[in-house]
Amino acid sequence: MFTTSFLDDEKWAELRHLPLAIGQKSAWSCPIKSDEGRVLGTFGTYFREERLPSDEEQARVVRLAAIAADALTTQ
Repeated sequence: MFTTSFLDDEKWAELRHLPLAIGQKSAWSCPIKSDEGRVLGTFGTYFREERLPSDEEQARVVRLAAIAADALTTQ
């Protein structure tokens, strides 16, 4: 999920004051899922400028979410 601007994204209407208060203007997130598809958490990144990720950044976040899933499910 990509939020280019907390000010413009209605999904953030009730909570936008929180990231804006600390200077964050945009965010991206990727679910961390188990092999069975159960959501274990979210890998989120926040930015002080309004922006979308590049293709390379998107791929990195997906890879990092997979690594986090492995760390959370390995015993």
